[in-house]
Amino acid sequence: MRDLTKTLTFACLHFGVGFGVTYALTGSLSIATGVAMIEPAVNTVVFYLHEKAWAAAGARSTTATNNRLNGDGHGHGNLITGLKSLVPAKPPAQKFTAEPSQHMRQVA
Repeated sequence: MRDLTKTLTFACLHFGVGFGVTYALTGSLSIATGVAMIEPAVNTVVFYLHEKAWAAAGARSTTATNNRLNGDGHGHGNLITGLKSLVPAKPPAQKFTAEPSQHMRQVA
């Protein structure tokens, strides 16, 4: 319920800003109203889905320590851990040997 309330208040603020900026730029009530209705409506849906995704990521957290170890301590640990899982692991570093390679011995 908190997510929905937060989304609705954000939509009202966004409508006001969108209308004000568009009206200031165009001087047209109809254009300002149209832009202020369409753009915030799309952003409101995206914002709600974004909040749900973050809530789901937080629900998967096992401990606050996990967030501090894997992130910045502000609930971003799960996001960072998830992103790390998308990056392929680095292959182990090859050890340097003083012996010339087979190719180098043939050239010399």
